[in-house]
Amino acid sequence: MHMPNLSKKAASCVLGLSLVLSVMPVVLAQSGETVQFSGVGKLIITQVGPQESPELLGKWTLFEPDNNKFVAEDRTFTFTDIAAGSYTFTSDIPEGASAVIELTVDGVLSQTVNRQQLTFPINGGQVVSLKITYSFTRVGTVSVTSKPSGMKYTLKGPNGYGEKGTTPGMYEKMPEGLYTAYFDLIPDCITPKPKSDKLLKDGRITLAIEVACDALNEIPQTKEEEKALEFVTIIIDGKSLTFEDAKSSEWFAQYIAKVTKNGIMSGYSDANGNLTGKFGPGDSVTLAQLAKIAHRMSGLDETKVEVPVRNTRADGQWYERFWASAEQNWWEVFRDTRTDPNRPATRAEVVATLLRSLDVPTVWPKGKTFQDVLPTLPYAHAIETAVADGIVDTASTSFRPNDPINRAEMAKMLTLMTQQYIETSAEIRGGSY
Repeated sequence: MHMPNLSKKAASCVLGLSLVLSVMPVVLAQSGETVQFSGVGKLIITQVGPQESPELLGKWTLFEPDNNKFVAEDRTFTFTDIAAGSYTFTSDIPEGASAVIELTVDGVLSQTVNRQQLTFPINGGQVVSLKITYSFTRVGTVSVTSKPSGMKYTLKGPNGYGEKGTTPGMYEKMPEGLYTAYFDLIPDCITPKPKSDKLLKDGRITLAIEVACDALNEIPQTKEEEKALEFVTIIIDGKSLTFEDAKSSEWFAQYIAKVTKNGIMSGYSDANGNLTGKFGPGDSVTLAQLAKIAHRMSGLDETKVEVPVRNTRADGQWYERFWASAEQNWWEVFRDTRTDPNRPATRAEVVATLLRSLDVPTVWPKGKTFQDVLPTLPYAHAIETAVADGIVDTASTSFRPNDPINRAEMAKMLTLMTQQYIETSAEIRGGSY
């Protein structure tokens, strides 16, 4: 008889698995008829953890025809020569989870049950596969907060769960059970007490702490909180991001906050794609950046354009797909294949491109808005439309159509266009933005 390779977890149980290769006695099947089992077969048992925690498995037990049992926790276990007979499989499922068992006989799916136990026969020569899949169905949301924010903690929960983080932290689709947040020690302060609460299905718990001591003004958490009040700060993917070059007292602060929260603009990133906390309010907007911004505001998907970019300067660059999409949509600024994508975009080009991306109908220019915007000027129709719709004010007698536009001015224009052409239209239609 060939014995399988057993893990350490299962080694202690191997003596209880006496594989009888002779003809098995007559047993009673579920149908009430007697069935004669003989010979040996092959049984493969596989566990699949929840999608959120693939490493999380249960302890399973196989009850044999002679009333012995085999206990293990292996992800996959194979019995190469197992005596024919009637077997019962059961598993201790992880807390907050449910189980689905699939039984396959000789490559054909035989049964699927939504429970943690199944009784099944094995006949001589058969290859039987039993797969149990766990999924979290009794879940909720866990939040960890502190005052001041920025405190480090360790969150522990059911099934041996443990994760480190920094407040504020939020965890969705967590299995029900008891959770505890252990906060790190702050020098020269009283050790924070752990906070615990029990999460129930579809519930939400918040593990919160407030720390008060004389040393708080010197710790990094308080300094970060003070910085967040002085500069534009937003929350992206549950994490706080402060633009250290955009003070909250500046005229453009509200516009930067709006466009970055909406994902239309994002600030600068490093070589690894991580946001640096720099927005560059006074930096000029390039044509390449304009192409990306117009797509983000209008919701156009640049990846759906599969034709090669015609402007060879954009080939292989980060903005290649945005540029190719702009070409395919016949946006005026991008029609000339000799255009330098990295040159500053003019104020007139920005207005025309953004209106074009939103498919806004434009008026016939009359030359009555600005002294430097004559009807013969390229994009005059777009500029006068923006004036009529309240995007551009006429407090000045000049528009300076050929001047570059900086990122702060761009943020304001995007905010006004979003309000005028997207949010207002959605409200009229009964939708939401």
